[in-house]
Amino acid sequence: MSKWGDLENLTWDDLKETTWSEVRLGDVVNINKENIKNTFEGKILYVDISSVESGILKGFTKYNFKDAPSIARRVVKEGDIIYSTVRPNLSAYYKFGNNIPNNIIASTGFVVLSKKTGTSIDYIYYLSITNSFVDHISQIAKGAAYPAVGIEDFKNIKIQIPDLKTQEKIA
Repeated sequence: MSKWGDLENLTWDDLKETTWSEVRLGDVVNINKENIKNTFEGKILYVDISSVESGILKGFTKYNFKDAPSIARRVVKEGDIIYSTVRPNLSAYYKFGNNIPNNIIASTGFVVLSKKTGTSIDYIYYLSITNSFVDHISQIAKGAAYPAVGIEDFKNIKIQIPDLKTQEKIA
């Protein structure tokens, strides 16, 4: 069984009768649902872009929030996906599992994708790490030295999505 489910047993016959819909990414996931409040007092586990590479989280930096970088703002919860909007061609993305600490904060250089009812966040992650997705966001990035994808551009990315049962089979 692979990380994404038993894909070896998923056949074209399983998918050929499936109805696919083209939707905006922002319609099927929450994007940047929560930012940490400036009044927060306590320690955080900060994730910056250099800490993430192709689905691998290399570590956190611990800070008292008051001493953290000003870009330490994105609240991360169980199952969330973080995806770098800066230099998206470098594939800085990661999906958090269950039982994570409740004080993980990501840089504003990430978008945080969170599950919405009726959508498999694992399917969204699987889709978002495909070459075609990475190529697309790299093409819509703006800027020369530090190309970046705007939040609205990210929300407006068109994706193909099947029903929830099929999403779960794929993921």
